[in-house]
Amino acid sequence: RRPARRVTPAARAPSPVIASTPRPALGTASEGCRERVANPPRGVSAQTISVGGVTRTYLLSAPERVDSRGAPLPLVFAFHGLTGTPTSLRGYLRLEREAAGQAIFVYPAGQRTRPEPDRGTTRWDLRSEGADVAFFDALVTRLEHTYCVDMGRVFAVGHSAGAVVTNEMGCHRGNVLRAIAPIAGSGPWARRCAEAPSVWVTHGRADDKVAFHYGETTRDRWVTEAACAEAPVALDGTTCVRYGGCRGGARVDFCVHGGDHGPPPFAPRSIWSFFMSAGAR
Repeated sequence: RRPARRVTPAARAPSPVIASTPRPALGTASEGCRERVANPPRGVSAQTISVGGVTRTYLLSAPERVDSRGAPLPLVFAFHGLTGTPTSLRGYLRLEREAAGQAIFVYPAGQRTRPEPDRGTTRWDLRSEGADVAFFDALVTRLEHTYCVDMGRVFAVGHSAGAVVTNEMGCHRGNVLRAIAPIAGSGPWARRCAEAPSVWVTHGRADDKVAFHYGETTRDRWVTEAACAEAPVALDGTTCVRYGGCRGGARVDFCVHGGDHGPPPFAPRSIWSFFMSAGAR
């Protein structure tokens, strides 16, 4: 039985441009590198955007040094869980610390089933033509025009239900995302994937929210999607194994730990290292 997922009833068409284009090469400078935007948001700020006539919210964390004349920066999407918020995820994920001001982070907010802003359950629409894929597309378009983004280094990470979103986005928008990192999730459940990104997966054997075998299922799905031909190799000094020989130079890392549903202590450093090495191919 799959973990429960809340799906919105309304669908919105995905961006035909984003949905059909191949993944950009490393170092591909966004429009924001050529057309400088006056006073783009710096630091951490709450933002809104209209998608399909619905106002969506997100937390943006942009380096204080935002200069369109500088080197393009990686863009990282981070998806929260069912009872979380962008702020709570940013607080405990601590991935920005590893980036050391050298990336732009965006934390999309799922739609709530209750009116309280800091409580309740999140509704994520995981269909290929659903509201949250359209939300992702709209954010990519806005941010690539606002900042100088390396369109070849767009990544996604998520925890719990946010990991399910991350897996689905990796499937629906693998032509945009170079690498993803689902933590304690499941999926992808989509029948077909656009293009397989590199994938870093972790799951705790004592997870009492999403059973450990869902992490194994996620690993197996991505190994299949990427057509990884090499046997897994243990990575020195870690609890991870790596599947190589994958299509397009992708890799799949599977990191097992003995903990529960929360992110393991090694996650931030390991994820950032994985993202940056994927971005160095």
